[in-house]
Parts: sequence; structure tokens; C-alpha cells
Amino acid sequence: MDSFYTGTIVWYFVTAILFGLYLAGFIQCVRWLLFEDEGWRARKKVNRTSVITTLLIFFFATVWFSTSANPDHSMDCYGALHSPVALHWSVLIIIDCVQIHRCWIVFSKNWIIICFTLALWCSCLICAITTFYCDLATVHQEKPPGIKMHNVDN
Repeated sequence: MDSFYTGTIVWYFVTAILFGLYLAGFIQCVRWLLFEDEGWRARKKVNRTSVITTLLIFFFATVWFSTSANPDHSMDCYGALHSPVALHWSVLIIIDCVQIHRCWIVFSKNWIIICFTLALWCSCLICAITTFYCDLATVHQEKPPGIKMHNVDN
């Protein structure tokens, strides 16, 4: 068997196992968000922000998993990555934002505790926007200047 196919099979297997673990954790998370600690009675007061954030991250992660199913063919002839990169950045930005918010709450809303982390999050957001812009600019470009394109099918 070719090493390319072996690597692809290993990549699919590991990705499926890790997504299965993520799915099990997601189900546990939704259980604790929607039901009381004792028994299976629905909570009287549900933290809607946490539920919506959890569902949004699950949606983005699932779409990211399904769109990046073929890691070796996710690049077009210009070398631009498409939707998996935008989804990956979206998930990272949301997760980091939630963690910064939780730190802010735990440390009694002390801005000094989160100011460095918030600066790093802002730089991550700038990198995400820049990456997405460069990705779109490369996709809509006819031909990159100074690069001779070759037909890879021949």
C-alpha cells in the first residue's frame, strides 16, 4: 500500500476517533446545561448564552470536520485554503472568548487578570481576519503575479 493512502487512512481514523470523543463530551455538556444536577428534571433557569455558545461551537466543529474530510485536496491550484480555515478560526475565537469571560467571572471581574489574555485574543482575531481576507483575495485572483501555473492532471 502506498504511503499516501496509509497516511490518509490514519488521518481519517484518528479524526473520527477524536470527533467521537468530542461528541461524547458535547452530549455530557448539554446534559449539565439543560438538566438539574440531581435527576433528569429540566432546569428552571437555563443559561441561554452558554447553551447557544455550546451549540454554535458544536455546529462549527461539525461543519469543519465534514469539510476538511480530505486533507490532501483541500487546496486549490492557487494554494488557497477554503472553508476549513475560516471554520477553524471561528471555533478558536469563540472558545478563547468564552475562556476569557470565565476567567473574568472567576477572578471577580478584575480587568488586570485578563488584560494580557485579552490582548492576545485581539491579536488572534486580527490574524483570523487577515487570513480570511488573504484566502478570499487569492481565490478571486485570476492568476498570481509572477507564478507560472502548471496543469497537475497531465
